[in-house]
Amino acid sequence: MSDLVQRFPKYQEEIRGYMDDDEPLPFIALGCVIIPHLEEALREADLKVILSFCAYFEDIAVSSASDSDLENLLGIEVGEWLGFMENEDRLSPWLGPETKRLCRYVPGLATQRREHKANAAASSFLRRIGVRLGLVQAK
Repeated sequence: MSDLVQRFPKYQEEIRGYMDDDEPLPFIALGCVIIPHLEEALREADLKVILSFCAYFEDIAVSSASDSDLENLLGIEVGEWLGFMENEDRLSPWLGPETKRLCRYVPGLATQRREHKANAAASSFLRRIGVRLGLVQAK
């Protein structure tokens, strides 16, 4: 994580806001800076930014072979996010093999989870009552 500021100078000020003793706090830097900017890049289909973050994740994944802290960092912060993320189809092709393995990434899982949640909300008991009472439009 020590190269985070050098690797992403565009986000330097934000990253520095999450530093302790001149070192980024890894979980916070990823969760509060890197992932939100990656989400923005995915919405905007900014392949250059997407590739830079995916390359960074892959470098962390490869380095984690000799550093269990990095393994935990990527597995928790990125792995959990991958399970529920939006625009999965824009990210999946660019994730490296070690990132996928370490994060236990299952292609399509995030999309399925979001669709399931939307379907559950659409057919919820309260929604059906709202439709029945004319408070909500039926789809």
